[in-house]
Amino acid sequence: VLGNRVRAGLDRSFAFTREVVEQLLADSPLAAALPLDLIAQVAASAFFGLAVMDLVGADIDIDGMTALVNTLLELLRG
Repeated sequence: VLGNRVRAGLDRSFAFTREVVEQLLADSPLAAALPLDLIAQVAASAFFGLAVMDLVGADIDIDGMTALVNTLLELLRG
């Protein structure tokens, strides 16, 4: 039962992240060529990983991560 609930939660997270990725890349000429499902899974997994890092007290450079993601988005948008 727990496994099914976790899987359902992951599926919802991936679907939500896919929508966000589509919005962020809407103006990019690469959007049609990129595997958006895979990008959404990687992004959602990163958020889960950040949550775990926070739970265990690991140092997290949110500002650095944000700057990197913004730079990558600008490159993808062209």
